[in-house]
Amino acid sequence: MGETIWGNSKPDGMASIENIGERIFNEEDSWKKLLIGGAMCLTIIGLPLAFGYLFAYAFNLRKNALAPLPRWDNWQRMFMVGLHSLAVFVAWVGIPMALALIITWLFGMVPGSFLDIFSWLARAGALVVGLPMFCSALIHYQNTQEWSSLADVESIFAPVQENWIRLIIPSVAWIGLIVIGLPLLPFTFFLGMTLYVAYAIPLLSQNTGKAPKL
Repeated sequence: MGETIWGNSKPDGMASIENIGERIFNEEDSWKKLLIGGAMCLTIIGLPLAFGYLFAYAFNLRKNALAPLPRWDNWQRMFMVGLHSLAVFVAWVGIPMALALIITWLFGMVPGSFLDIFSWLARAGALVVGLPMFCSALIHYQNTQEWSSLADVESIFAPVQENWIRLIIPSVAWIGLIVIGLPLLPFTFFLGMTLYVAYAIPLLSQNTGKAPKL
């Protein structure tokens, strides 16, 4: 098969996370943009800006799967949409993670370290499911621009269900990156989210049938 909109020639037309990473790192000033995003994740005020950047990147990727990293500009607008993006993240990743931590705490009250594996599985499962749901919910929210759309579980889950096999490995890789780069967590978190968004947004956007709105 020839070149596809995903920028590679894999039989299923999908770019690998490795190819996406190579493409991003070869962009001019990509490391500078990623370092700024990681620095933003260090503070409460900067976190919405980091998620605003991801919001803008996701919007561009829905129009062009090969969209480059956006510039850091229009800070006020980025902060406002970042609050929206952060709310989507909390709803679909933060809440499942909180539930997983509660399960972890409950297992910790039971004597016997063998139960620790279940707590780790609960947290890993929350991330493996939550990350693609976040991307799908972000797409859905950009389409509707209504907070009530975040409760439309059926519409959000449908693209994830259709592509779940392709989303498992990138989700697990995201967890691995966070674990390996734990000492530099804000930077590895933003790097991981950028790579994951670059992979998942174009994939899940194929199933929406709608042009993005802003």
